[in-house]
Amino acid sequence: MALTRSKPDHITTFLKHGCNLVLVGSLAGLGAYFLTGRRRPRGRYVASGMAVWAVSEYLVHRFLFHGRPAERPWVRYLQRRLHYDHHRHPHELDLLFLPLWFGVPNAMLFTQVYLKATRDQEKAMSILAGTLGSMLYYEWVHYMAHIPLTPSTAWGRWMKKYHLLHHYKNEHYWFGVTTPVVDVPFGTYRNAIEVSRSTTTHDLEGDYVEPDRING
Repeated sequence: MALTRSKPDHITTFLKHGCNLVLVGSLAGLGAYFLTGRRRPRGRYVASGMAVWAVSEYLVHRFLFHGRPAERPWVRYLQRRLHYDHHRHPHELDLLFLPLWFGVPNAMLFTQVYLKATRDQEKAMSILAGTLGSMLYYEWVHYMAHIPLTPSTAWGRWMKKYHLLHHYKNEHYWFGVTTPVVDVPFGTYRNAIEVSRSTTTHDLEGDYVEPDRING
């Protein structure tokens, strides 16, 4: 996503939060794995890793992060930290990015699943590269959507507007932060004009409403 007035401190800030630096290091490690071993990333497997992230990004965002508030206090705490508080304070960077304790175990889980599914390290690492690259891209696009900076491309501006509709128009639509196409088969992609304004975009926890009861 190109920027009109990019500044070095935006990248520095990005790398200071969440698991972003770990993702960069992991992708560098995967690059070294392919280069030093005279291996090559398999294009179709990289693409499949990107597809896995696209679907999981949507499913986790919609059904886990926007799930019904739990009764157990420790689960409710996790829900608040992972997403509820982000909707309450959408510009607070400490709440914007995936925390290390969530991102790293998920990356490890992806790795083990890919190794077991393919039984081939080169294929598994290719899929992992697609997933981790998409995960890092997700964090960057999400970051750009919430800081006061205007993307220079029409696509970048549209993506930012698309995500902010989720935060400021109606939290029951537009879940695909980087992959809006996934919203289409699930029925959560709508023309903003056709969707009523929600009164609970900033309070997912305090006034929970079942998504299927929302009329757009």
